[in-house]
Amino acid sequence: AVDCEQALRSLEQHGTRQTGRAARPVNWKSPKDVGALLFHELRLGEATGARRLHTAGGAGKGRKMCEFQTSSAALELLRSEHPLPAMIIAHRKLTATVALLWELLGKSERDRHRAPEPQLAEAGGSEGAAPSTQ
Repeated sequence: AVDCEQALRSLEQHGTRQTGRAARPVNWKSPKDVGALLFHELRLGEATGARRLHTAGGAGKGRKMCEFQTSSAALELLRSEHPLPAMIIAHRKLTATVALLWELLGKSERDRHRAPEPQLAEAGGSEGAAPSTQ
């Protein structure tokens, strides 16, 4: 599971280099960030007509918010235009695999990122303490 998490970080770093956004990294888990990157910044989908909008409520009273679709099916349509959509699909699959592995190991998200608890020395002394001369 740890190796998979390292592979995820490597994939994220490679994707950030592909975008040229080292100063402002992308949150690869955010459909909003991914959509803004692919459709606004990289302007993918214009030539092929793959830019699909969907609306979601909640952008204010009576207003609707438009977001670009970043589903796997929508990303598949963009694979021929840029390497990033394929990387995003791979990132999502690897993220799901990592979550499943940690679940099988009985670790929650919180447990994985918590610092390890210090181990206490056995039988009444701390590690590294000088032996008693009694």
